[in-house]
Amino acid sequence: MFILQTLIVSIPFVYFALHYSQWVFLVAVVGFVLSQIYRSQKVYKIKS
Repeated sequence: MFILQTLIVSIPFVYFALHYSQWVFLVAVVGFVLSQIYRSQKVYKIKS
């Protein structure tokens, strides 16, 4: 579920990066996705 939420939040930034050639936004989106994956694994461990 969180991957879908992360993709929805990231879509405007990916569009902006591709449309205006601002590649720093793609780096930011990748970092955001990786941090969310790491965070969700930690939260899952705490819950179980």
